[in-house]
Amino acid sequence: MRINFAISFLIASAALAQSVKVGVIGGVPLTDPVRFNDESKRYLVGPSVEVRFLDGRPGVEMNALYRRTGTAFSFAFSPNPDYPQVPERFSSRTVGNTWEFPLLGKYYFRTSDEKWRPFLGTGYTIRHTWTTTTDESVFSGNPTPQVSKRGGGAGVDVGATVVGGIDWKWTRRISVQPQFRYTRYGDRSDTLNRGQVDFMLGIRF
Repeated sequence: MRINFAISFLIASAALAQSVKVGVIGGVPLTDPVRFNDESKRYLVGPSVEVRFLDGRPGVEMNALYRRTGTAFSFAFSPNPDYPQVPERFSSRTVGNTWEFPLLGKYYFRTSDEKWRPFLGTGYTIRHTWTTTTDESVFSGNPTPQVSKRGGGAGVDVGATVVGGIDWKWTRRISVQPQFRYTRYGDRSDTLNRGQVDFMLGIRF
């Protein structure tokens, strides 16, 4: 429901906009996405749409960002013939496919005909993660690991986002936007961090 509202809001904004910019945005996390035993990939990437109004200073931006998260841990126990049901080794690895949908209002501090323009923005990000957990156990006298898999989802989480950066006009049609983002989520996930800082680079056409 929230995603449908965000898309409808962006379409309505585009009808009133002075210009519409499309492109891609990617970056690297500056903080660990996972709370413990982090094995997340150090990237996030996705498409971007921005509509700008009036003299090009106010704007609304929406992204669809993919982030690969993961966590892993393992234990080793001393063999004990009195407890054959206890594994000698146990390991567990969880891989998460996380999609984030930021909807941000932005303000540029110079007009659109300037070569470079600093900007600030704020808004909300919707996050959802699908996970696959693989457990592997090795028992005494049986060298073949016993493997089990299970899937699940972390549910939908909403966070407040702030962003700051510079829009630099590379050519007449292409601009790049180096920026920093901070998002503070609710506490819906047991494994993902509530606070996330990312350095990102957007390319707009």
